[in-house]
Amino acid sequence: MKRDIRRVSLFYDDVGKLVAHGVVEESLIIGSYGLNIVNMWDVLAPYIYKERILTTKAMLYFEDLAARAKARPMESVHAH
Repeated sequence: MKRDIRRVSLFYDDVGKLVAHGVVEESLIIGSYGLNIVNMWDVLAPYIYKERILTTKAMLYFEDLAARAKARPMESVHAH
């Protein structure tokens, strides 16, 4: 299970890096994955926070991406 948590978290952390550094438009990612980002963060955050206490400041970009997705719902970025 820990491996699965890490795999999903790393994926969203990498996507968050791309968004944070302007490589990919935030609206494209939130429009496509917004609800999944929020749901995954809500489920995985306790594990990630525990990991941060034990080791390093893990998954900061994932946390940032989740905050962006919570502040900007998918519906608000879909093309009309």
